[in-house]
Amino acid sequence: MDKVFSDPGKMDVMPVNKPKLLLLLLLVMSLTACGLGKPPATQAPGATAERTLAPVVVPATPTASPTATPPPATLTPLPATPTSPPVPSPTGTFTLTPVPQPPVWVRNPTDQTLVKVDPATDTIQARVPLEGGVSILAATSTALWAANDTTLYKLSPEDGTVIAKTALSHPPVTIAVGTSAVWLGLMVLPKNLRPGTEYSPSGQVARIDPDSLAISNTVDLDCAPKSIGYANASVWVTSGCFDQSAVDEIDPKTLAVTALTNPPGQPANPDRWPAGTGGILVASPTAVWMVSTDGSTVSRVDPASHKILQQSDVLGPYNTVPVGMAYAAGQVWLALPDGKILGLDPSTLALITSLDLQRLLPTVDFAASPGALWVNDPTHAILTRIDPAAKAVTGSLSTGSPSPTPTP
Repeated sequence: MDKVFSDPGKMDVMPVNKPKLLLLLLLVMSLTACGLGKPPATQAPGATAERTLAPVVVPATPTASPTATPPPATLTPLPATPTSPPVPSPTGTFTLTPVPQPPVWVRNPTDQTLVKVDPATDTIQARVPLEGGVSILAATSTALWAANDTTLYKLSPEDGTVIAKTALSHPPVTIAVGTSAVWLGLMVLPKNLRPGTEYSPSGQVARIDPDSLAISNTVDLDCAPKSIGYANASVWVTSGCFDQSAVDEIDPKTLAVTALTNPPGQPANPDRWPAGTGGILVASPTAVWMVSTDGSTVSRVDPASHKILQQSDVLGPYNTVPVGMAYAAGQVWLALPDGKILGLDPSTLALITSLDLQRLLPTVDFAASPGALWVNDPTHAILTRIDPAAKAVTGSLSTGSPSPTPTP
């Protein structure tokens, strides 16, 4: 339909196109049903119709009714990790178990026994009788070596059980334990000695196999041995007779003897020490200390070079010859006949410790344990304990019967 009205006062009737008319009617009916084709009631006659759209009402989104603000949520704690029960606070006094110490062994020649002493309690734990008694004793961590005039014993250091023994042809006077052998200094008495004859015994150094106790070798000495030690893988021995004294070094493999002192009556050798240098000695792996035969000097010797590194007249004020010597607890120890015990610095030979046992000491044996020096007086059967750090005598105990007092 191209034109409906051509003149506002006159209507022209045009031929009707039926299909188009039908579509128009359907459109009007649709608009009427939606309220768009009906003019508002207040519209004036002849006024131009104004199309208004009905408001589209959008349903409000439903909201929950206001409620009170909930309290903050709280987390339920997880179970605690299992732990050890709490240790109660200590109360009272603790008692520490003392660390066991090796026993100290000393000899009592009168009772013919070896005495075992507990160094932790200063008490005697056992007495081991030995046939013939004990004249010399050496103790190591693996064995006890005890001897009398006729027999050498090897014993257990725990309980004194005899492990082995061997007969000796000469009385032993000194002993040293090396790395692979035991060394005995023996006194050799002249044969067919007639009564009233003045004599001086000679000596031997015997090499003992520590397992079989067999004497494998001997070295002859001009005089009886006084003391023997082991230093720098060599055997050191002092000997003396009448006005003669000597210090010798023995090679333990070849048994070659190196004389370190000038023999009496011989031209002086500048490479050897003066006669009388060696009275008694004690040795460590790296040093040798010795006292002169007259007690006037104490010397420290380098066993590798044979040089005397230090000499001291520390014994001068005492005017006596020591009856015993030892190296223990970091000091060189000397026992004097009047009962004094002296401790010397091993390097400078200066006096560190001086104690008086208040009795005469014809002979003395030394022993050592951790933190203590033990002085055995076999004549009076008294064992004395010394604390080297405190420089004090800390106790004494009887080891058995004392030697009988000689009749004047």
